[in-house]
Amino acid sequence: MKKIDYKNVISRIDSFKFMCYPPHYPIIDIWGNNNNNEKIKEKIKNYFEKKQERELGIYINVPFCKRKCSFCFLDIMIYNQEAEKRFLYGIKNEIKLLNELKIKNHISNSLYLGGGTISILTNNGLRELFETIRNGINFSKNFQFSLETSPEFITEKNAEIFSRYGVNLVMMGIQSFNDDKNKKFNRFQKKENIEKAIRILKNKNIYVNLDIITGLTGTDEKEFIKEVISAVNLTPDMIHLNKFKPIYDETKKMEIEKLQKKGLTILAKSGYKILDEESGVISPFVGNTQGDINFQTDASIISMGPNSIAHLYSSIRYKNYTNFNNYLLRTKNNTLPIESFIEVDEYDEAVNYCLNNIHNNGVDLNKIKKLFTSKTYNKILKKLKKLYDNNFIKKQDNIYKTDGDWFEVTKGLYKNIYLSKEAKKNNFYEKHNNNRCNKKV
Repeated sequence: MKKIDYKNVISRIDSFKFMCYPPHYPIIDIWGNNNNNEKIKEKIKNYFEKKQERELGIYINVPFCKRKCSFCFLDIMIYNQEAEKRFLYGIKNEIKLLNELKIKNHISNSLYLGGGTISILTNNGLRELFETIRNGINFSKNFQFSLETSPEFITEKNAEIFSRYGVNLVMMGIQSFNDDKNKKFNRFQKKENIEKAIRILKNKNIYVNLDIITGLTGTDEKEFIKEVISAVNLTPDMIHLNKFKPIYDETKKMEIEKLQKKGLTILAKSGYKILDEESGVISPFVGNTQGDINFQTDASIISMGPNSIAHLYSSIRYKNYTNFNNYLLRTKNNTLPIESFIEVDEYDEAVNYCLNNIHNNGVDLNKIKKLFTSKTYNKILKKLKKLYDNNFIKKQDNIYKTDGDWFEVTKGLYKNIYLSKEAKKNNFYEKHNNNRCNKKV
């Protein structure tokens, strides 16, 4: 019988984590192709027909940019108005299909339009998109409405549209303040564009987040500190220090994580409250709802648009078609545009909670006991105790945590069936029986 090469399996899971934190558990790599649309529809309908206390968020992927940055690993499209019209048609159809599955039974507390560059749409396109969403989905009175964009596409006119339809947070991708290096990455923004965009949005009482990519311009500490200070000096309500990704070199990953911690220290000294390993906010703003780790591990998300990922808690995770034409074809034919999916249960949710918290705020046993059934709690507790007994994690009071390499943590928490599927898919098997990785945290 073949023995799994856990070193390669966990390394691949770790690379997905680094590319998309928090990781989608189980790893998207092993989700099954959608060859049973009716089964998925039944899962979604069953979820929404039941009374749900769990928070619900709406995520819509708008895949357009003016140009593709050379470092971007996302599946974006170069914008044109014909593609905009087709996209809006697809979203209308997808919302209609989801409404047939009773998503209007539940009130959503957050809406996030990711991309892509949302404000690259025409003003009429923005109005049409916002109207379609507001007419097709029920939102709470004070829901958070966030969208991603670039400073070069913020104008007085579209900011007025944002304000009219309730946008209250704009996530602006700055990435770097170094104009020369930006040109190398196929970005052509200027600092004056950033300052103007912030001023326009704040005049409309819209919170502003600035995204900086840690490690984008290298791992020189002085240069990175300069980037962070430049962001702080613009006084945005939130600053996000994303990691440059994907990177598979462990040494460089560690250098980037070290820079990120340095950046967070600067934010804290500048009056920002640190929310997680990537971001800080200035009061009274409390942060991006759908970016909060508690939301991501305890809420459900319905997603729309090409390449978007949905999560119905303890039921199913699924991803829409990445290919724009495939997405549109299925919505046109009154078929959910789902490319791959995996059914999940409560234990999967508990593992997801642990993986996302154990190297961040820590896994609080009291929270696990509150969130999950006693059966799931006992299974998780058994695994955590085993990791602790082998010195792979630490414990303080009722909180388990690790600050280091999460190889053994992932191996210890992941369902064996998922590790086996990943090994089989990529042929990750030991060549010799003694080729094992016993690396400790």
